[in-house]
Amino acid sequence: MGQNQNQPSRFLSRRRSELAKIHIGAKQLVGDDDDAYRDMLEAVTGKRSAAKLDEDGRREVLEHLVACGAKFERPARTRARTARAPMPSDADDPGPGGPVIRGEAPRFRPRPRPRPELVPRLREIDALSINHPGGRKPRGWAEAILQKMARSGHRTPLEWATAGQLQEVAQAIRIDIRRWERRRGSEGGAA
Repeated sequence: MGQNQNQPSRFLSRRRSELAKIHIGAKQLVGDDDDAYRDMLEAVTGKRSAAKLDEDGRREVLEHLVACGAKFERPARTRARTARAPMPSDADDPGPGGPVIRGEAPRFRPRPRPRPELVPRLREIDALSINHPGGRKPRGWAEAILQKMARSGHRTPLEWATAGQLQEVAQAIRIDIRRWERRRGSEGGAA
């Protein structure tokens, strides 16, 4: 009984995968030309929509696309995201997620290790963020400050910043703390 319940799910998953491959292959061969794509579907299967194809029709289209030169390979970067074997240095300090064991997928991406000269500045930023009068601020908040200062579209870990950038982030947090304390002082005096 449990097998029959999973069958429609596997069928839909396979169908979606095949339809995605059809669209990827067609884009490789005909680009954005929708008419050429639908003409190819009609020539191979007699239908102008991939969604209306049955399993045999989808297989025929995929075989045709491969014969015409479409390639269905995963990008190289997804293959490189495998768990690594523990390094000798990991035995001393396994990091925040614990040691990564071969064959086990990591639970989350561990933070990069900072250069030794940046550690005091990072600790200062963490202390300022934790003791912020507006409540404890997460590390991502400080990273967002760095992102805004660098005018970057991507958030980068604090560990990748230069000493000067970390100094600017710490100064920005101090300014924000002073603003919070001023607001509290003006609210307390008005009451």
